[in-house]
Amino acid sequence: DTSGIVMDDHNELSIDVGSVEEANRTTQLEALLVEQGVMKRWQTFKAGSVYTELPLWCLRARAHIVERAAELLPRVMSMMEELEIGGGDQTQLRADLESKAMIDTGYKDAHGRAVIWFRVRYIDPRSSSSDIARLWVTVWLHALRDTSVQRHGIALLTDQSRSGMLHLTPATINILLRKVLPNLPMRLGVAFVINPPWIMSQVIMPIVFTALSLEFKKRHIFIHGARKELWAAQMARFDLPITSIPTELGGTACIDLDALIARVCLFANVAPTCPRRKSSTQVETVTAHMAPCDATQIPQREIEGPGEKASMNGAQPVAGSRAFLGQDTSGIVMDDHNELSIDVGSVEEANRTTQLEALLVEQGVMKRWQTFKAGSVYTELPLWCLRARAHIVERAAELLPRVMSMMEELEIGGGDQTQLRADLESKAMIDTGYKDAHGRAVIWFRVRYIDPRSSSSDIARLWVTVWLHALRDTSVQRHGIALLTDQSRSGMLHLTPATINILLRKVLPNLPMRLGVAFVINPPWIMSQVIMPIVFTALSLEFKKRHIFIHGARKELWAAQMARFDLPITSIPTELGGTACIDLDALIARVCLFANVAPTCPRRKSSTQVETVTAHMAPCDATQIPQREIEGPGEKASMNGAQPVAGSRAFLGQDTSGIVM
Repeated sequence: DTSGIVMDDHNELSIDVGSVEEANRTTQLEALLVEQGVMKRWQTFKAGSVYTELPLWCLRARAHIVERAAELLPRVMSMMEELEIGGGDQTQLRADLESKAMIDTGYKDAHGRAVIWFRVRYIDPRSSSSDIARLWVTVWLHALRDTSVQRHGIALLTDQSRSGMLHLTPATINILLRKVLPNLPMRLGVAFVINPPWIMSQVIMPIVFTALSLEFKKRHIFIHGARKELWAAQMARFDLPITSIPTELGGTACIDLDALIARVCLFANVAPTCPRRKSSTQVETVTAHMAPCDATQIPQREIEGPGEKASMNGAQPVAGSRAFLGQDTSGIVMDDHNELSIDVGSVEEANRTTQLEALLVEQGVMKRWQTFKAGSVYTELPLWCLRARAHIVERAAELLPRVMSMMEELEIGGGDQTQLRADLESKAMIDTGYKDAHGRAVIWFRVRYIDPRSSSSDIARLWVTVWLHALRDTSVQRHGIALLTDQSRSGMLHLTPATINILLRKVLPNLPMRLGVAFVINPPWIMSQVIMPIVFTALSLEFKKRHIFIHGARKELWAAQMARFDLPITSIPTELGGTACIDLDALIARVCLFANVAPTCPRRKSSTQVETVTAHMAPCDATQIPQREIEGPGEKASMNGAQPVAGSRAFLGQDTSGIVM
């Protein structure tokens, strides 16, 4: 998991709060902050903030590991400054607090985690994603007054009953996952998600989980149904006692919402006025859902913090927005022409190749590569990795074992190839043989031609086979791919969340390939407005910028828009408004020949799954097919070229997204 979200792990907790060892670690942390030049910034920040113990909170949240705490503190301060926590105009924060959407209940679970209650339907749809992030941070920092919470973290109750997409938008999920959770001095223990809308549980959350670890997914418990006593019983199975569950959720905990909100406001020094009034439909009366509450029943927390006494009752961000000028931890590599300084076939490249071979021997990878090579047609993988990673030897050596593992897992070049042959003959993925102005291979992905019966692993195998075929060309090895994804007349059965998962997490990060640009033509509404915004939350702004979305029915306008991004009209298929002549059958035959794909295919496609090319393509003269001066196993030198289910072997939860631009 490269998200930065930290889970609680009781095995890590070996130092007691207030012990001599903790005091020693605190001293070490202060010395390290001075050494790194962070102490002066912290002192300035502290002078204007009520959160005066942030370094200690960071230390406890990171299991008293000094280096991790020192790395976290500057990120916490940056996040708080960006969201104006403890400063700025607080009227909207007060309004969001008084909506009672996010509550620090004052209760704990059996592990000492604070029980935070997120009532999604109470969010004001007019609140921005930054407003909601500010609300989260304010309430979670309030819970951190408790030393047990500083060490063990949070148990989150997310009640999505009667909520919709206006309450919790992709933009809000984005900022919570990328800005808030990774940068809070907090550990996530468990998150209960109660009655999420269908689109949230079946579409959005599976996409979100593709970018995060299995450990993160395992901490989310989904609860459905109308019987609240069963909600509480299910939560109790995960060490949340019924006495710590609000009555509104089937428990017995007494929650005085107004008192709790007032205490958060007092602790955080939130201004006492709120000019924006919530409507009755946005804030329901508590009495409709809660049992009568005796204030003496509210749990006591023995804590002390600024502003209160010691014994206290306890839209997709637009490109360039300040929140996510994004580090990409996915591993997908983009092409960057500034990196390319070594010519193919030069003496320097030969030297780098020798260095790579020596490093592979040193790392013990060479023997594995020799064994792999003996049974494969892809005999130049190390050189392809070197060129794909700008001739940086260490990056190429790190990539090669991942490429081999991916190819072995997907049985590239082996196994039963009848399904691969069927998918190739469906003409869903085509190496056209053409290039754009930067020397990138033009790969054409015709989504509607995917057989809905093909699994996500089948589609991944198809992608890898076609993309590796394109890599015969040295220009493509250096510059990568221009991808034309035509989603016209396609639906969710053609490109499922499981397929997107395996492509983003298994294929793209582990191919010796660079992604140049991806044109997405006429995607379905749910793809462009729901799934892709969620996918982009886990990837960098750079990755998002490489995706050009094209809508409409006029193909000549499609070609004109692609031409603006250095894809000449002469390299665009006639089906997409260009003039490029594509002999699909010949191209598929060459991929099969190069990859040694078996010549038989028992599974026949229906006429509705594979349309005739003549319905869409201009008549083609085979002499017009572009020539590539290349040589590879299985063909001559001058050749006419061009959500996995839970528990599946492909994704037992390593976050390998590693997609390289």
